[in-house]
Amino acid sequence: VRPFCEFVYATGLRLREALGVRIGDLNEVDRSLVVMRAKGGRQRRAILPRSLIARLRPLTTGRPATAWLFPVRVGGERPLQ
Repeated sequence: VRPFCEFVYATGLRLREALGVRIGDLNEVDRSLVVMRAKGGRQRRAILPRSLIARLRPLTTGRPATAWLFPVRVGGERPLQ
């Protein structure tokens, strides 16, 4: 729960936006992330703070880009709803 709360606070995303983030949406080089289903169904970019990148690394290492950043494992991997 704590990594998710830190992610939402540091990025300023809405809860619904944060739940839909996939690992491939993160860009460590540009320190940004793509929000695919933002308010109004649009796509937008958000800033990814340096301090958060280090904290997210254990969650992203070894997982495919299509995997949810914060999955719930009930009958398969899918985002929290």
